[in-house]
Amino acid sequence: MTRTSLIVAMAAFLTLSTLAFAQHHTECSESDHQESEHHQHLEAHRKSMTERAAWLAKSAVSTDRMNDYDVIHYDIDITVLRDQFPFNGSVKMTFESLVDEFGVVDFNFGEDGTIERILFDGQEIQYTRTGDVVSAVLPAPMSMGETGVLHTFYRHPIGGSAFLNSAVTNRKTGQSTVILATQSEPYKARTWWPCKDFPSDKADSVDIRLTVDDEMIPVSNGVKMSDIDNGDGSHTVHWKTSYPIVTYLVSAAISEYNVNEYTWNYGDISMPVTSWYVRPTEGTIQENDGVMMDALTVFSDLFGTYPFHKEKYGMAEYTWGGAMEHQTVSSMGAYFRDIVTHELAHQWFGDKVTCNTFEHIWLNEGWATYSEALYNEMTLGVDWRNQMMNQAAYYGPGTIFVDEPQGAGFSRIFSGSLSYNKASWILHMLRGVVGDSAFFRAARAYLGDESRENYRSVITGEFQQFYEAESGLDLTNFFQQWIYGEYYPTYGYRWTSAESGGKYDITLEIEQRYVPDRQLFDMPIQVTFGFPGGSDTIVTVQNAQQFEQYSFTFDADPNSVRLDEANWILDRQQLIPSGPLTNPDFANTVLLVNGVDWETPSYTAELTRAYRDSIFTPGRGYVYYDIFPYPSAGYPAQLPDPVGSVELSLEDLERFCTVVWVGNAYNGDELIWQNSPMLDYVKGGGNLVLLTREGLNFIDEEMREWLGIRWTGDGLSTIESAAPQMPGLTPLGFTGFQNRVATFEPTFNSPHSELLYSDTTFNEPQAIGVWGKPRDYMGSQSGHFVFLSMRPYRVDGDDLRLNLDALMDEFTCEPLVNVPQPKAASSMQLAQNYPNPVSLAASGGTRIAFTLSGSAQAFTSVKVYDQLGRLVAEPVATDLAPGHHSVVFNANDLPAGVYTYRLTSGTESISRQMIITK
Repeated sequence: MTRTSLIVAMAAFLTLSTLAFAQHHTECSESDHQESEHHQHLEAHRKSMTERAAWLAKSAVSTDRMNDYDVIHYDIDITVLRDQFPFNGSVKMTFESLVDEFGVVDFNFGEDGTIERILFDGQEIQYTRTGDVVSAVLPAPMSMGETGVLHTFYRHPIGGSAFLNSAVTNRKTGQSTVILATQSEPYKARTWWPCKDFPSDKADSVDIRLTVDDEMIPVSNGVKMSDIDNGDGSHTVHWKTSYPIVTYLVSAAISEYNVNEYTWNYGDISMPVTSWYVRPTEGTIQENDGVMMDALTVFSDLFGTYPFHKEKYGMAEYTWGGAMEHQTVSSMGAYFRDIVTHELAHQWFGDKVTCNTFEHIWLNEGWATYSEALYNEMTLGVDWRNQMMNQAAYYGPGTIFVDEPQGAGFSRIFSGSLSYNKASWILHMLRGVVGDSAFFRAARAYLGDESRENYRSVITGEFQQFYEAESGLDLTNFFQQWIYGEYYPTYGYRWTSAESGGKYDITLEIEQRYVPDRQLFDMPIQVTFGFPGGSDTIVTVQNAQQFEQYSFTFDADPNSVRLDEANWILDRQQLIPSGPLTNPDFANTVLLVNGVDWETPSYTAELTRAYRDSIFTPGRGYVYYDIFPYPSAGYPAQLPDPVGSVELSLEDLERFCTVVWVGNAYNGDELIWQNSPMLDYVKGGGNLVLLTREGLNFIDEEMREWLGIRWTGDGLSTIESAAPQMPGLTPLGFTGFQNRVATFEPTFNSPHSELLYSDTTFNEPQAIGVWGKPRDYMGSQSGHFVFLSMRPYRVDGDDLRLNLDALMDEFTCEPLVNVPQPKAASSMQLAQNYPNPVSLAASGGTRIAFTLSGSAQAFTSVKVYDQLGRLVAEPVATDLAPGHHSVVFNANDLPAGVYTYRLTSGTESISRQMIITK
C-alpha cells in the first residue's frame, strides 16, 4: 500500500464521499508527487485517531484456535450487480488440521455481514459469532493432517472502506459509470469475505468468481479462466491464482474499463500485461504503462524474474487516492512514475515474500519505497536516487518495528515517516554497510527462486540472516539500532593538520552527540579528504564510541574534511567550531538565507510573491544568500544577487546581527543548515529567525533543549491557524495548505522561552511559534532565537511582515550599522547544474551557477568532460570578477550519459557531475 492510499482509507471511515476527497486532494496536493504522497499520509495520520479507526484496530483480533489449522485454498464466489446491494457471496475454505481433536474452526467475518449458513463437507453446522470472529463447530473432531472444506454463504453491504462504490465518468467514452473495488490491508478482507485474515497464513491458491452486469469488466488476481454469459444481463468471470497469497492481497475491481494490452518479454518468458482504466487520459496511461513495462525489466534484473510471470501483471484503476499492490494486479487510484514503481516492487516485497505480522511491515513498505529510488537510480542516475533519499529522510522518534500492531491502528502500521521513509533508509544504509554486490545477492537469496516455499511470510530476523550470510558480517548491532531503536546519529567532528617531515599528519575527532539520551550507533563512515586541485581521498572508519579519534598521514595538506559525503547514513553532522563567536563585528544588519527551491512549481509563485513583497526582512537592509541556483525565470527585482550557496562558517555569520532562514526541508536545504553552526552563532550573540516546515529536520536535540520545546506527534502535522499568544502580535493568515509542520507543547522547559503562536483548531492547542530570549552564556549575553514552524511562503505577507517587524525590533547587537556592499563568499563554490538530469528534448539547457572568491579578476573556465575524460564543451572561458555567476549550457549536441563539469579560477578547481538523458 502506498502512503497515499491511507488518506482515503481513513476518509472512508469518516464517511467522506469519494468525490469530496478527490476535490480536496486536487485543491491541496503539491504538483510534485512526493509532496502529494506526504500530504495524504498526514491526513491519514490525523484521521486514524478517530473512534471508527480505533474500533477497527481493536476488532482486528485473532484467537489461539486460528493457529490450529492451515488454509490450503479459498474459492470465492460473489455477485455484485449495480442495482442490488448488499451483494451475495459464498466462500469455500479448504484447510488442514495441525492438531488432533480439532473441533472448532475460528475465522474472521465482519459484523456488518450476514451469515446465511455454514456447511462442512456439505453438511450444515452450528456456529457462534463474537465481534468479527466466527466459531464454526465441526460435526466431529479432526485429526492432525486431516483436511476439510468449510463453505460459508453470506450477504454483505457494499460501501465503507473495504468495498468502494463510486460514480465516475469514463474519459474515453464520456459516459457515466461506477467503479466497484476492494481494499483490504491490513485487516479488512474479513469485511467483504469470510477468511482467516492474518498474513501469517497464505492460502496455496485462490479461485474468485465475479458475477457482474454484462457491460462491466471484473478484474482479479491471477489468470482469467472463463467468462460465461448468464443470459440474464450478467456474466461470470472466473479468475484463479495458483501462487500462495495472503488475504489482504485478494482483490476485485469492477467497471466499464478501457483496456490496454501488452506482452512483456524477458529471456524466454512472454507474459501478458494489462492496464484497465476509466478516468485518466490516453497520454497519462501510455506514459505510466511505459514505466510499468520498463520497471518489470529493471526489477527483474535487480531482484530476480517477476515472481508471478506464469500468470500476469497489470494495473486496474479504483477510486482511492493512492494505490494497492494486489497480487498480479495493482489497484491504482493515482498515476505517476513513483507510485507505479512502488506497487510493482511490492510484487517481490510484500506479495511473493510478505511480512508475517504487521510488526514487520517495513519489510513490505521499506523495500517498495526504496525501490522507487532504485528505479530512478538505474534509469536516471545516482543524483536522482540521492534526491529521493533526501526527501525520505526522517529525524523524529519511533521504532521501525511496530509494537502490538493490532492495537496500533493505521497511523502506526502505515506511518509514512517510519514504515515507508525511514524503512527505505534502513535498506539504503544496509547497502552502504555490506556493499552493492552483497546487498543485491542477499536480496535475491531472501526472495528465493520459484519454489512454492519461497512464496512465504517472514519476520525481520529471517531477513537479517540472509544479509549476514551473503556479507559475512555480524549485523546484530545494525538491526538492533535501526529496527528496534530510535532516532539517528548526530556526528560532531573537527580535524587538525600538522606538517611532519614533508608529510601531513591529520587528526580527526568524531563525537556522537546527545548520548546517553540517544543510543550509540555502530556504523562505518566514509571520510572524504579534499586536496588542492580538486582531488579527493576517501577513507572509511568504523565509529562505535561516543568519542573517537583517528589519525591519517598524507603527502599533501587537505583543505577540507567531509563525513558521509555520498549520503549512506541517515545522520546529522556538525563541524565543531573552535569556540563561540570571538570577535563578532556584526557589520551588517540581516543575512537572508533562502532554502526553498525556486524550480519546484508548487512553490514558485508563492516564493516569488513573498520575496517581491520583502515579508521576511521588514524594512531592514540585508545581504541575500541562496542555497539553490538562480531560478530559470530570474529573481524578483527586489532581490540582490546572492553572495553564496553552501554551508556557512562562524566567520561568515559573525558579520551579521540577524540571520533570517527561510527553510523547506526539500531538495537538501536542511543539510546546509545542519552543517552550519547556527546555535553557536546564537550563543555568541547573534539573532536567528527560522521559518520552516518539517522543523524536526532543522531543530536538533541541542537546539530543542535551548528552546525548551517538547515535540508533539511525528513532526508532520497539518495546521489550520496561527493564533497569537503574546501581546503585540496579530494572527497570521495562511494563503495555502500548511502541512508537514512540526508542532510542540505550549509550555516550555526553559524559563527563557515564550510562546508566540498556537494552532487552536483542534481540541489540544499545538504550539507552532517560540521565542528563545537572550541568556547568560560563557560570561556574555546570547542572542535571540525565534522559530516559526510553518511553510513561510504560505503566510499572508502583510501579517508576517508586521509580526516579524515587532519581534525584530527587540533584537539588539553591537555595533549595528547600515548594511555595506555585500562581501563575496568566503570560498569558491560550484552549484549542481539545474535541471539535472538534462533532457535532450528540453529547451533552455541547464544552468551552471558558481561563486568566485578573492579580491580581483581571474581567468575562469567551466569545462565539460565525457566519461573518458575528453573535453567536449567549454561554456565559460574568460576573466571574471569575484562574486556570483551563472551560465546556461546547451547540451543538445551531446549524447546521453554522465559528464563531469569543472570550474577553474586561478589556482582553484571544483568538479561536479551532470547526467544527460534522451
